[in-house]
Amino acid sequence: YKTDDGCKIFRLNEHINRLLNSAKIYRMNIPYSHQELKNACQEIVSSNDLNQGAYIRPIAFYGYDTLGVHPKDCPVEVAVASFFWGAYLGEEGLVNGVNITISPWKKLSLQSFPPSAKASGQYMNSMLAVEDARSRGYDEALLLNHDGNIAEGSGQNIFLVKDDKIITNALEGILRLLFLIVYIWLISFSKEIQRVFQYHGAEHMAVAAYEHNE
Repeated sequence: YKTDDGCKIFRLNEHINRLLNSAKIYRMNIPYSHQELKNACQEIVSSNDLNQGAYIRPIAFYGYDTLGVHPKDCPVEVAVASFFWGAYLGEEGLVNGVNITISPWKKLSLQSFPPSAKASGQYMNSMLAVEDARSRGYDEALLLNHDGNIAEGSGQNIFLVKDDKIITNALEGILRLLFLIVYIWLISFSKEIQRVFQYHGAEHMAVAAYEHNE
């Protein structure tokens, strides 16, 4: 992000930890240390003069050895990409809100994929949901789980503040945890309220309207 003290990478340690932990869950042995991965992220931003802020995408993947499902002796490769990316749903959406719809596609079951791992293949679920939403004139999709409760947006955590209570989904996330920490810190200086964390909620951005598909 652009700051008065230059471009700063948000929660870099936490993001690198999540990359390494995700790889561990998928039994991928990344051949670089935590510090080396941090250095790569910092270098790609500075060497490309991304002073106005940038999105950083480090990715670990299997190189060539076999085309089968089992990776066998495929080497683990790492690449880091970085480029400018504005507001996820557009600058106008930050001011006027966005139109969302409940997707006919369900969030992947916890028994199908590990939810704590960030893996490219799991985002195919989100791609299907947002493409369906856009094809019907909406900006974003809201996914339900197989129990019919709201799980998440196609690329967002869920927050709803109602009657001095915060309601959020139970998925892990760096931004989600920071939001809750800031929220708790803020209310400690104002008034005591009851904090309720449930497994369903609503889009954390300003929402103009949403439609429920029967």
